[in-house]
Amino acid sequence: MATYGQPDRKLVININKYLIDKYPTLNLRARNAIGALVEKADISLSSVHKQIDKITKDYVSSIDQGTDNAEEDAT
Repeated sequence: MATYGQPDRKLVININKYLIDKYPTLNLRARNAIGALVEKADISLSSVHKQIDKITKDYVSSIDQGTDNAEEDAT
């Protein structure tokens, strides 16, 4: 849910690209099957949330120290 007029930010994972990069010997049929299984799976986002929390804490810390480079570093 967006707040204060800000757009929703989305994290998108290209499962096909990930599988090609990590498992280059998988054929398209296998990647499609795995992609369907991943979409149905109840994947825990806790590790993603922890990474977002760390990035947030680092950013806030940089603001507190007067070195607001976090946004520039992200681009």
